[in-house]
Amino acid sequence: METQAGHLRVRGRLDGDTARFTLDGDLDLTSGQTVRDAVCEGLDAGAREVVLDLAGVKFLDSAGLNALLNTARDVDRRGAALRCDAPHGGEPRVVIDLAGVTKLLNLSD
Repeated sequence: METQAGHLRVRGRLDGDTARFTLDGDLDLTSGQTVRDAVCEGLDAGAREVVLDLAGVKFLDSAGLNALLNTARDVDRRGAALRCDAPHGGEPRVVIDLAGVTKLLNLSD
């Protein structure tokens, strides 16, 4: 699975019951729905766990953060688990930490 919206590329693969997505670029108003759609596609394919690799995200604004939170809600409503991976010091980690939603997004250390 691969898709692009605005300045964000989303690449995904299904490994057993885990859907893994790598995001590269800007996560904002123009690209947030693309992340949700990709994750829902993974869930439709049978994923019970979703992993979002945010290491390649260079820009994350409030609309992008909202998309991540809505994605987490989508995953939870379907009885699956979400984990986000973001390196310390990177844009996504800083924004998520400042917003106080680390636990909601199950941000790994």
